Amino acid sequence: MSSTLTSSQLNLTIPVLSRVAGDSTPSTPLDSPSFKPNTPPPFLPAEEVSIPAIIAALSGVPSLKDDPTVTVDDLELPEDLDFANPVSVLLREGTRRAHVQAEHSAGAAALLSGRLELEDYVRWMAVLWRVYDALELALAEHSTHPVLAAFYDPSLLSRANPIAKDILYLLTILPPFAAKDADLSSSPIPSAEPFPPFPSLRLLAHAYVRYLGDLSGGQVIGARIKKAYGLEGQDGTAFYRFDEGSAGQGEIKAETKKRMAEIKDWFRRGMDEGVGEDKALKARLVKEANLAFALNTHLFSLIRPPTESSALVTVDSTSGSLVAADVFKRPEYAGLRYFEIRELERQRKLRDEPVVPNTWRERIERFLFFVLAAGFGLLVSRYAPVLVQKVMGPQ
Repeated sequence: MSSTLTSSQLNLTIPVLSRVAGDSTPSTPLDSPSFKPNTPPPFLPAEEVSIPAIIAALSGVPSLKDDPTVTVDDLELPEDLDFANPVSVLLREGTRRAHVQAEHSAGAAALLSGRLELEDYVRWMAVLWRVYDALELALAEHSTHPVLAAFYDPSLLSRANPIAKDILYLLTILPPFAAKDADLSSSPIPSAEPFPPFPSLRLLAHAYVRYLGDLSGGQVIGARIKKAYGLEGQDGTAFYRFDEGSAGQGEIKAETKKRMAEIKDWFRRGMDEGVGEDKALKARLVKEANLAFALNTHLFSLIRPPTESSALVTVDSTSGSLVAADVFKRPEYAGLRYFEIRELERQRKLRDEPVVPNTWRERIERFLFFVLAAGFGLLVSRYAPVLVQKVMGPQ
Protein backbone atom coordinates (compact mmCIF):
# COMPACT_ATOMS: atom_id res chain seq x y z
CA MET A 1 0.00 0.00 0.00
CA SER A 2 1.23 3.46 -0.87
CA SER A 3 2.22 5.68 2.02
CA THR A 4 0.22 8.62 0.63
CA LEU A 5 -3.33 9.23 -0.51
CA THR A 6 -3.46 10.12 -4.18
CA SER A 7 -6.17 10.95 -6.68
CA SER A 8 -5.77 7.49 -8.20
CA GLN A 9 -6.66 5.95 -4.85
CA LEU A 10 -9.84 8.00 -4.88
CA ASN A 11 -10.67 6.66 -8.37
CA LEU A 12 -11.05 10.21 -9.65
CA THR A 13 -11.47 9.91 -13.41
CA ILE A 14 -10.48 12.39 -16.13
CA PRO A 15 -14.09 13.51 -16.71
CA VAL A 16 -14.56 14.57 -13.09
CA LEU A 17 -11.38 16.63 -13.21
CA SER A 18 -12.97 18.72 -15.93
CA ARG A 19 -16.29 18.90 -14.11
CA VAL A 20 -14.92 20.47 -10.94
CA ALA A 21 -13.43 23.49 -12.67
CA GLY A 22 -16.51 25.61 -12.12
CA ASP A 23 -19.08 23.52 -14.02
CA SER A 24 -22.33 23.33 -12.02
CA THR A 25 -24.01 20.84 -14.38
CA PRO A 26 -25.12 17.74 -12.46
CA SER A 27 -22.93 14.73 -13.09
CA THR A 28 -23.96 11.57 -14.89
CA PRO A 29 -23.16 7.96 -13.93
CA LEU A 30 -20.52 7.86 -16.66
CA ASP A 31 -18.34 10.57 -15.13
CA SER A 32 -18.88 9.89 -11.43
CA PRO A 33 -15.87 9.00 -9.27
CA SER A 34 -16.49 6.14 -6.88
CA PHE A 35 -14.20 7.06 -3.95
CA LYS A 36 -14.55 3.40 -2.98
CA PRO A 37 -11.21 2.78 -1.23
CA ASN A 38 -11.43 5.88 0.93
CA THR A 39 -14.58 5.51 2.99
CA PRO A 40 -13.96 3.83 6.35
CA PRO A 41 -15.91 0.81 7.58
CA PRO A 42 -19.12 1.84 9.35
CA PHE A 43 -19.29 1.73 13.14
CA LEU A 44 -22.81 0.27 12.93
CA PRO A 45 -23.77 -3.12 11.43
CA ALA A 46 -25.57 -2.95 8.08
CA GLU A 47 -28.81 -4.25 9.63
CA GLU A 48 -28.94 -1.21 11.91
CA VAL A 49 -28.94 1.27 9.04
CA SER A 50 -31.79 -0.31 7.08
CA ILE A 51 -34.97 1.69 6.68
CA PRO A 52 -36.98 -0.62 9.01
CA ALA A 53 -34.25 -0.35 11.67
CA ILE A 54 -34.18 3.44 11.46
CA ILE A 55 -37.98 3.65 11.56
CA ALA A 56 -37.99 1.32 14.58
CA ALA A 57 -35.45 3.54 16.38
CA LEU A 58 -37.33 6.75 15.58
CA SER A 59 -40.67 5.23 16.61
CA GLY A 60 -39.40 3.52 19.75
CA VAL A 61 -40.91 0.23 18.55
CA PRO A 62 -38.08 -2.35 18.30
CA SER A 63 -40.32 -4.96 16.64
CA LEU A 64 -40.53 -2.84 13.46
CA LYS A 65 -36.85 -3.57 12.82
CA ASP A 66 -37.62 -7.06 11.51
CA ASP A 67 -40.62 -6.06 9.40
CA PRO A 68 -39.56 -5.69 5.74
CA THR A 69 -42.83 -3.94 4.86
CA VAL A 70 -42.11 -0.95 7.11
CA THR A 71 -41.71 2.36 5.29
CA VAL A 72 -41.23 5.98 6.30
CA ASP A 73 -45.02 6.39 6.16
CA ASP A 74 -45.20 4.28 9.33
CA LEU A 75 -43.52 7.04 11.35
CA GLU A 76 -45.69 8.84 13.90
CA LEU A 77 -45.88 12.61 13.58
CA PRO A 78 -45.44 14.95 16.56
CA GLU A 79 -48.83 15.65 18.11
CA ASP A 80 -48.54 19.44 18.28
CA LEU A 81 -47.99 20.13 14.56
CA ASP A 82 -50.46 22.52 12.95
CA PHE A 83 -50.67 21.63 9.27
CA ALA A 84 -52.15 25.00 8.48
CA ASN A 85 -48.59 26.33 8.83
CA PRO A 86 -46.25 26.56 5.82
CA VAL A 87 -44.13 23.48 5.15
CA SER A 88 -40.93 25.36 6.08
CA VAL A 89 -42.31 25.89 9.60
CA LEU A 90 -43.53 22.30 9.86
CA LEU A 91 -40.16 20.90 8.80
CA ARG A 92 -38.37 22.97 11.43
CA GLU A 93 -40.79 22.08 14.23
CA GLY A 94 -41.38 18.48 13.20
CA THR A 95 -37.68 17.56 13.02
CA ARG A 96 -36.45 19.40 16.10
CA ARG A 97 -35.63 16.23 18.06
CA ALA A 98 -33.89 14.49 15.13
CA HIS A 99 -31.92 17.67 14.44
CA VAL A 100 -30.59 17.79 18.00
CA GLN A 101 -29.56 14.12 17.86
CA ALA A 102 -27.59 14.72 14.66
CA GLU A 103 -25.88 17.83 16.07
CA HIS A 104 -24.77 16.04 19.24
CA SER A 105 -23.27 12.95 17.62
CA ALA A 106 -19.56 12.29 18.21
CA GLY A 107 -18.80 12.68 14.51
CA ALA A 108 -20.50 16.08 14.31
CA ALA A 109 -18.62 17.23 17.40
CA ALA A 110 -15.30 16.17 15.85
CA LEU A 111 -16.09 18.11 12.69
CA LEU A 112 -17.17 21.19 14.62
CA SER A 113 -14.02 21.18 16.73
CA GLY A 114 -11.79 21.09 13.65
CA ARG A 115 -9.73 18.26 15.18
CA LEU A 116 -10.12 15.48 12.62
CA GLU A 117 -7.06 13.98 11.02
CA LEU A 118 -6.80 15.46 7.54
CA GLU A 119 -6.89 11.96 6.07
CA ASP A 120 -10.16 11.24 7.89
CA TYR A 121 -11.61 14.55 6.75
CA VAL A 122 -10.84 13.63 3.13
CA ARG A 123 -12.60 10.31 3.68
CA TRP A 124 -15.60 12.16 5.10
CA MET A 125 -15.72 14.44 2.07
CA ALA A 126 -15.66 11.37 -0.18
CA VAL A 127 -18.71 9.99 1.62
CA LEU A 128 -20.52 13.31 1.25
CA TRP A 129 -19.70 13.40 -2.46
CA ARG A 130 -21.64 10.17 -2.98
CA VAL A 131 -24.66 11.57 -1.12
CA TYR A 132 -24.75 14.91 -2.93
CA ASP A 133 -24.09 13.39 -6.33
CA ALA A 134 -27.09 11.06 -5.94
CA LEU A 135 -29.30 13.82 -4.54
CA GLU A 136 -28.42 16.32 -7.24
CA LEU A 137 -28.83 13.85 -10.08
CA ALA A 138 -32.34 13.15 -8.78
CA LEU A 139 -33.11 16.86 -8.36
CA ALA A 140 -32.01 17.50 -11.94
CA GLU A 141 -34.24 14.68 -13.18
CA HIS A 142 -37.32 16.08 -11.41
CA SER A 143 -36.42 19.78 -11.55
CA THR A 144 -39.53 20.75 -13.53
CA HIS A 145 -41.94 19.29 -10.97
CA PRO A 146 -43.99 22.14 -9.46
CA VAL A 147 -43.05 21.11 -5.91
CA LEU A 148 -39.31 21.31 -6.67
CA ALA A 149 -39.00 23.94 -9.41
CA ALA A 150 -39.36 26.97 -7.13
CA PHE A 151 -36.11 26.29 -5.24
CA TYR A 152 -34.14 24.42 -7.90
CA ASP A 153 -30.99 26.41 -8.67
CA PRO A 154 -27.97 24.13 -9.21
CA SER A 155 -25.64 27.05 -9.92
CA LEU A 156 -26.23 28.21 -6.34
CA LEU A 157 -26.93 25.04 -4.35
CA SER A 158 -25.12 22.11 -5.97
CA ARG A 159 -22.36 20.73 -3.71
CA ALA A 160 -21.06 17.62 -5.51
CA ASN A 161 -18.66 19.52 -7.76
CA PRO A 162 -17.28 21.79 -5.00
CA ILE A 163 -16.71 18.71 -2.82
CA ALA A 164 -14.77 16.99 -5.61
CA LYS A 165 -12.73 20.15 -6.09
CA ASP A 166 -11.91 20.25 -2.36
CA ILE A 167 -10.85 16.60 -2.34
CA LEU A 168 -8.49 17.13 -5.26
CA TYR A 169 -6.84 20.05 -3.47
CA LEU A 170 -6.65 18.38 -0.04
CA LEU A 171 -4.93 15.36 -1.58
CA THR A 172 -2.08 17.64 -2.59
CA ILE A 173 -1.43 18.78 1.00
CA LEU A 174 -1.70 15.45 2.79
CA PRO A 175 1.64 14.89 4.54
CA PRO A 176 3.35 11.60 3.64
CA PHE A 177 2.91 10.17 7.13
CA ALA A 178 -0.87 10.79 7.24
CA ALA A 179 -1.85 7.61 5.42
CA LYS A 180 1.10 5.50 6.50
CA ASP A 181 -0.90 3.12 8.69
CA ALA A 182 -4.32 3.64 7.15
CA ASP A 183 -6.51 0.82 5.89
CA LEU A 184 -8.22 2.19 2.80
CA SER A 185 -9.51 -1.12 1.49
CA SER A 186 -13.13 -1.13 2.66
CA SER A 187 -16.20 0.97 1.94
CA PRO A 188 -19.65 1.22 3.50
CA ILE A 189 -21.00 2.47 0.15
CA PRO A 190 -19.83 0.05 -2.57
CA SER A 191 -19.19 1.94 -5.79
CA ALA A 192 -20.72 -0.87 -7.86
CA GLU A 193 -24.08 -0.39 -6.14
CA PRO A 194 -25.72 2.94 -7.01
CA PHE A 195 -27.87 4.65 -4.43
CA PRO A 196 -31.56 3.78 -4.68
CA PRO A 197 -33.56 6.49 -6.44
CA PHE A 198 -34.92 9.31 -4.31
CA PRO A 199 -38.75 9.54 -4.32
CA SER A 200 -39.47 12.58 -6.49
CA LEU A 201 -41.70 14.69 -4.22
CA ARG A 202 -39.85 13.72 -1.06
CA LEU A 203 -36.61 15.03 -2.56
CA LEU A 204 -37.65 18.32 -1.02
CA ALA A 205 -37.17 16.91 2.49
CA HIS A 206 -33.65 15.65 1.72
CA ALA A 207 -32.72 18.94 0.03
CA TYR A 208 -34.03 20.82 3.08
CA VAL A 209 -31.91 18.78 5.52
CA ARG A 210 -28.73 18.96 3.48
CA TYR A 211 -28.73 22.47 2.03
CA LEU A 212 -30.13 24.38 5.00
CA GLY A 213 -27.65 22.52 7.18
CA ASP A 214 -24.81 23.61 4.90
CA LEU A 215 -26.07 27.20 4.97
CA SER A 216 -26.27 27.22 8.78
CA GLY A 217 -23.99 25.01 10.88
CA GLY A 218 -21.96 24.16 7.80
CA GLN A 219 -20.64 27.72 7.71
CA VAL A 220 -19.25 27.36 11.24
CA ILE A 221 -17.66 24.02 10.34
CA GLY A 222 -16.14 25.54 7.22
CA ALA A 223 -14.48 28.34 9.17
CA ARG A 224 -13.00 25.89 11.67
CA ILE A 225 -11.83 23.45 9.00
CA LYS A 226 -10.03 26.33 7.30
CA LYS A 227 -8.24 27.26 10.53
CA ALA A 228 -7.49 23.67 11.60
CA TYR A 229 -5.75 22.72 8.35
CA GLY A 230 -4.16 26.12 7.70
CA LEU A 231 -5.99 26.52 4.38
CA GLU A 232 -5.18 29.70 2.48
CA GLY A 233 -7.64 31.69 0.40
CA GLN A 234 -10.51 29.55 -0.87
CA ASP A 235 -8.57 26.35 -1.50
CA GLY A 236 -10.12 23.31 0.16
CA THR A 237 -13.31 25.04 1.35
CA ALA A 238 -15.41 25.25 -1.82
CA PHE A 239 -18.02 22.94 -0.24
CA TYR A 240 -18.90 25.60 2.34
CA ARG A 241 -19.06 28.54 -0.07
CA PHE A 242 -22.37 29.57 -1.61
CA ASP A 243 -20.86 32.81 -2.83
CA GLU A 244 -17.40 34.34 -2.93
CA GLY A 245 -17.55 35.50 0.67
CA SER A 246 -18.96 32.59 2.66
CA ALA A 247 -16.61 30.67 4.96
CA GLY A 248 -13.72 32.39 3.26
CA GLN A 249 -11.70 34.13 5.96
CA GLY A 250 -11.74 31.73 8.89
CA GLU A 251 -14.51 33.66 10.65
CA ILE A 252 -18.08 34.24 9.49
CA LYS A 253 -18.39 37.92 8.66
CA ALA A 254 -21.58 39.93 9.10
CA GLU A 255 -22.14 40.30 5.36
CA THR A 256 -21.70 36.56 4.87
CA LYS A 257 -24.25 35.81 7.58
CA LYS A 258 -26.66 38.20 5.87
CA ARG A 259 -26.14 36.52 2.51
CA MET A 260 -26.66 33.05 4.00
CA ALA A 261 -29.87 34.24 5.67
CA GLU A 262 -31.11 35.59 2.31
CA ILE A 263 -30.45 32.25 0.59
CA LYS A 264 -32.22 30.35 3.38
CA ASP A 265 -35.23 32.67 3.19
CA TRP A 266 -35.37 32.21 -0.58
CA PHE A 267 -35.17 28.42 -0.16
CA ARG A 268 -37.98 28.39 2.44
CA ARG A 269 -40.20 30.57 0.24
CA GLY A 270 -39.61 28.19 -2.65
CA MET A 271 -40.60 25.19 -0.52
CA ASP A 272 -43.73 26.93 0.75
CA GLU A 273 -44.72 27.94 -2.78
CA GLY A 274 -44.19 24.47 -4.20
CA VAL A 275 -46.07 22.57 -1.48
CA GLY A 276 -48.81 25.11 -0.96
CA GLU A 277 -51.66 23.97 1.30
CA ASP A 278 -51.38 20.24 0.58
CA LYS A 279 -51.59 18.91 4.16
CA ALA A 280 -51.05 15.26 3.15
CA LEU A 281 -47.84 16.19 1.33
CA LYS A 282 -46.71 18.28 4.31
CA ALA A 283 -47.13 15.25 6.57
CA ARG A 284 -45.14 13.00 4.21
CA LEU A 285 -42.36 15.58 3.97
CA VAL A 286 -42.04 15.91 7.75
CA LYS A 287 -41.70 12.12 8.02
CA GLU A 288 -39.15 12.02 5.20
CA ALA A 289 -37.13 14.85 6.77
CA ASN A 290 -36.93 12.92 10.05
CA LEU A 291 -35.62 9.95 8.08
CA ALA A 292 -33.09 12.22 6.35
CA PHE A 293 -31.81 13.51 9.70
CA ALA A 294 -31.51 9.93 10.99
CA LEU A 295 -29.54 8.94 7.89
CA ASN A 296 -27.30 11.96 8.42
CA THR A 297 -26.67 10.87 12.02
CA HIS A 298 -25.62 7.44 10.73
CA LEU A 299 -23.29 9.15 8.25
CA PHE A 300 -21.65 10.96 11.15
CA SER A 301 -20.92 7.55 12.69
CA LEU A 302 -18.43 7.00 9.85
CA ILE A 303 -16.23 9.76 11.27
CA ARG A 304 -13.45 8.53 13.54
CA PRO A 305 -13.12 11.15 16.28
CA PRO A 306 -9.54 11.89 17.37
CA THR A 307 -8.31 10.98 20.82
CA GLU A 308 -7.79 13.81 23.28
CA SER A 309 -4.04 13.19 23.36
CA SER A 310 -3.74 13.78 19.61
CA ALA A 311 -5.32 17.23 19.62
CA LEU A 312 -3.31 20.41 19.19
CA VAL A 313 -6.45 22.55 18.85
CA THR A 314 -9.21 22.78 21.46
CA VAL A 315 -12.52 24.63 21.67
CA ASP A 316 -12.80 27.38 24.26
CA SER A 317 -15.79 26.54 26.47
CA THR A 318 -16.74 30.22 26.90
CA SER A 319 -16.34 31.73 23.45
CA GLY A 320 -16.65 28.55 21.36
CA SER A 321 -13.62 29.62 19.30
CA LEU A 322 -10.63 27.47 18.46
CA VAL A 323 -7.58 27.76 20.70
CA ALA A 324 -4.22 26.62 19.35
CA ALA A 325 -1.73 24.89 21.61
CA ASP A 326 1.53 26.66 22.50
CA VAL A 327 3.49 24.34 20.22
CA PHE A 328 2.31 26.37 17.23
CA LYS A 329 4.41 29.27 18.49
CA ARG A 330 7.69 27.36 18.31
CA PRO A 331 9.97 28.89 15.67
CA GLU A 332 10.97 25.48 14.30
CA TYR A 333 7.32 24.88 13.33
CA ALA A 334 6.94 28.12 11.37
CA GLY A 335 5.30 27.50 8.02
CA LEU A 336 4.25 23.93 8.82
CA ARG A 337 0.65 22.73 8.58
CA TYR A 338 -1.44 21.55 11.52
CA PHE A 339 -0.95 17.83 10.95
CA GLU A 340 2.72 18.16 10.16
CA ILE A 341 3.14 19.83 13.56
CA ARG A 342 1.00 17.17 15.25
CA GLU A 343 3.13 14.37 13.81
CA LEU A 344 6.38 16.08 14.80
CA GLU A 345 5.00 16.53 18.32
CA ARG A 346 4.09 12.85 18.48
CA GLN A 347 7.60 11.87 17.42
CA ARG A 348 9.13 14.30 19.92
CA LYS A 349 7.12 12.84 22.80
CA LEU A 350 8.15 9.32 21.85
CA ARG A 351 11.77 10.43 21.82
CA ASP A 352 11.76 12.61 24.95
CA GLU A 353 9.18 10.77 27.02
CA PRO A 354 9.70 7.07 26.36
CA VAL A 355 7.07 4.73 27.74
CA VAL A 356 8.47 2.83 30.73
CA PRO A 357 7.29 -0.79 30.74
CA ASN A 358 5.61 -2.09 33.88
CA THR A 359 7.80 -4.09 36.24
CA TRP A 360 6.73 -7.47 37.61
CA ARG A 361 6.20 -5.86 41.00
CA GLU A 362 3.80 -3.32 39.52
CA ARG A 363 1.90 -6.04 37.69
CA ILE A 364 1.54 -8.13 40.86
CA GLU A 365 0.40 -5.08 42.85
CA ARG A 366 -2.25 -4.27 40.25
CA PHE A 367 -3.45 -7.88 40.23
CA LEU A 368 -3.71 -7.95 44.04
CA PHE A 369 -5.57 -4.64 44.05
CA PHE A 370 -8.03 -6.06 41.52
CA VAL A 371 -8.58 -9.20 43.63
CA LEU A 372 -9.15 -7.13 46.78
CA ALA A 373 -11.57 -4.81 45.00
CA ALA A 374 -13.50 -7.75 43.55
CA GLY A 375 -13.65 -9.47 46.94
CA PHE A 376 -14.89 -6.31 48.63
CA GLY A 377 -17.59 -5.96 45.99
CA LEU A 378 -18.77 -9.55 46.57
CA LEU A 379 -18.91 -9.01 50.34
CA VAL A 380 -20.96 -5.85 49.95
CA SER A 381 -23.40 -7.45 47.54
CA ARG A 382 -23.88 -10.43 49.86
CA TYR A 383 -24.10 -8.85 53.31
CA ALA A 384 -25.35 -5.31 52.66
CA PRO A 385 -29.02 -6.40 52.28
CA VAL A 386 -28.81 -8.32 55.60
CA LEU A 387 -27.34 -5.33 57.44
CA VAL A 388 -29.94 -2.98 55.97
CA GLN A 389 -32.73 -5.32 57.04
CA LYS A 390 -31.38 -5.48 60.60
CA VAL A 391 -31.10 -1.71 60.81
CA MET A 392 -34.53 -1.05 59.38
CA GLY A 393 -36.19 -3.77 61.45
CA PRO A 394 -39.18 -5.84 60.41
CA GLN A 395 -41.70 -4.03 58.20
